[in-house]
Amino acid sequence: PIPIKGSSKSEIELVDGWFHDKDREIVVRLNSKLNRATFESLEEWFLVDRFEDILAHELAHAMDKIPSKETIYNPHDGSLEDYYNSPHEVKAYLVNIVEQVVRWLEVDGFWESDKGTRYLLNQGLANSSTWGQTEKYLNARSRRHILKAVYRAIEDFIEANSIES
Repeated sequence: PIPIKGSSKSEIELVDGWFHDKDREIVVRLNSKLNRATFESLEEWFLVDRFEDILAHELAHAMDKIPSKETIYNPHDGSLEDYYNSPHEVKAYLVNIVEQVVRWLEVDGFWESDKGTRYLLNQGLANSSTWGQTEKYLNARSRRHILKAVYRAIEDFIEANSIES
């Protein structure tokens, strides 16, 4: 399960998911142990974003076509640092972070684009719940890899929207 960060509902596991390598199956699950009032108190976009994030993350695993003999690191088997820095997780979380930053750019960041790419990078990451969840566990190499990808995505966004940085 992936705890949700960056929200007033941040400590509640609303949605989780996983990829079954053997069956080539992605499972995205809504926490059925929570009461109806909890779900009714949430904005619809919040749940949709969480489902999209989990699905994109697990899809990254599926697209890697991980061989059955190679196991996906289970965060319950060891340290969170090992989990978040395993190559498959770095790639999958990178997908989530880039999607969240671009989503922020499309809605809010676009209007601040005159402040430059570095500013947009910092603000975009501040608006990424996945970055907030993973950043403290990342080693220098994983961190650099993710930051470069986000920076490139911001530059691509600026170029595609003819914004000067």
